[in-house]
Amino acid sequence: MLRAPARGRRPVYCSRACQARAYRSRRDPPVPAPAEPEPAGRRRQIVEAVWRIAAGRGLQMATVREIAAEAGVSPRVVQYHFAGKHDLLVTALRMLHRDNEGRARERIAALRDPADPRAVLRATLEELLPLDDQRQTGLRVLTAYYARSLTDPALAEVFLPDDSPLEDLVAALITAAGPKPSIDAAREADLLVGGVSGLGLDLLHGRRTKAEVGRTVDYHLARILAEWVLRPASPDDVEAVAELRAVVLRADLERLGRYDGRRVRQRLRDGFVPGHTWTIEVGGAFAGCVAMRPDGDVVWLEHFYLDPAHQGRGIGSAVLDRLLERCDRDRVTVRLNVLRGSPARRLYERRGFTLDTEDDVDVFMTRRPE
Repeated sequence: MLRAPARGRRPVYCSRACQARAYRSRRDPPVPAPAEPEPAGRRRQIVEAVWRIAAGRGLQMATVREIAAEAGVSPRVVQYHFAGKHDLLVTALRMLHRDNEGRARERIAALRDPADPRAVLRATLEELLPLDDQRQTGLRVLTAYYARSLTDPALAEVFLPDDSPLEDLVAALITAAGPKPSIDAAREADLLVGGVSGLGLDLLHGRRTKAEVGRTVDYHLARILAEWVLRPASPDDVEAVAELRAVVLRADLERLGRYDGRRVRQRLRDGFVPGHTWTIEVGGAFAGCVAMRPDGDVVWLEHFYLDPAHQGRGIGSAVLDRLLERCDRDRVTVRLNVLRGSPARRLYERRGFTLDTEDDVDVFMTRRPE
């Protein structure tokens, strides 16, 4: 019978040689050999193997053995890098989301006008469509995950989060782009995200073409959004704005005995600042302009002109409401001057502008943030 171990040393040695080896190991413990470093990117290599299997054969085929074979490693390497199969599948899903988001941000930043909410809204919806090889693979993988989540509650908790960040983003972009008065941005966002996702599956199956899907997306955006759009002005817009000013102000200036066509146009050219000005487009064509010029702690609303062909349709009111909403959000006071006797004064009064001073030609008004 062996005695119980005491102080961590073996109680009995089988021979003198065994005793000597034990003594030497205590005196000079062996230095472990340095572990061979893992090749860089091994985790991603394994994750990409999961993507290829999911996209090509379905997630049900993504066993540890199949993943290892696809990645060109042993199953022990897979088990070394991931706590289990569920951990591997969740990591692969999260990495796919990060990759998709990064590429989407790059494509949106490369838009001609990345500050235009309408352009960003359409580009965001296009990210749900398999328009290139990378997005085709991503959609196939996500579809495989969705099918697996129907029978895997643990995976469903990760794949189907409680919040809806994409729908919230689309709703915010609809609001920024200027929806029609009767539109509920949140409801429309739900419909757009679900509908475009379904159209993406039709593209994968070849049931629809990219052109057909694009026309469908444009149709629904036209149904949701107002027919006008604000775009940052450029120096090339100065002559179009000067000509519109001469047309819009002519009747009021003639009534006041102040109309001079050359002077009206030149005053606009002299005071035109593209960085403070937006053009109003209707149906993709120039239809008006508006400027917001900062002056200390206030902003001057200037050069607000709309082509007579588009007046009386609520476009001017909608543009003004959009601008004033931004001023209220930023707690900015707005000032303007309108020609004496102009019907535009009633429009401004309905929006909270009050009289400051007036002379024989101009009426000066102020609106403080609500």
